Amino acid sequence: MHTGTGRVSLWVSCLMKVKGEMSAPKSSSVMVKTVPPPTERATLAVILRPHGLRGDLVTHLLTDFPERFEGLQEVWLTHKDGRTEPAELESHWFHKGALVLKFTGINSRTKAEPFVGCKVQIPLSERVALETDEFYIDTLIGCRVELTDGTSVGEVVDVARMAGGELLVVQNRDDQSDKSGREHLIPFVQTICVQVDPISRLIRITPPEGLLEIEN
Repeated sequence: MHTGTGRVSLWVSCLMKVKGEMSAPKSSSVMVKTVPPPTERATLAVILRPHGLRGDLVTHLLTDFPERFEGLQEVWLTHKDGRTEPAELESHWFHKGALVLKFTGINSRTKAEPFVGCKVQIPLSERVALETDEFYIDTLIGCRVELTDGTSVGEVVDVARMAGGELLVVQNRDDQSDKSGREHLIPFVQTICVQVDPISRLIRITPPEGLLEIEN
């Protein structure tokens, strides 16, 4: 499956798809001045460093939909200290595989440097609608994981993207006596994850014999 920030999908015989983003349709031309709460913002990218002398900024892309920057005009920039401010996206392009952003009013390297580390965000409501078998990773983090008989397995704390597909990283936080931090790695496939309900924060699984005995 995608926080981290991505999307994942349930594959019929292998893995369900997970998507990263934080993706969204084109934004309107009028910036909403009320800053959405942190839980209602989706991160598209993180600013890594200035590029050149004109205020361009190199980013680490977090969305599975890089094409969504076409037509995107306004975003929120959230600083490391939590300060958030609106920004108008003037242009974007890719340079050696990295997304470069140019914001209105940031016209020099000196003006660009304070934005290093900022998250480039949009309102959560603007993310791209996914297919029925696709899930955004951040909607899976924190979900309870149970067997179909209601036995608790733990809580999703991360989604690991491997070459063969995605794995739910599940910790048993119900057992207060277990301080070892052991984790279960659950393949995100329809044959195992038989019910995925992010709204109810619940995933029900039918693990093959021995899966839950394998510790990370």
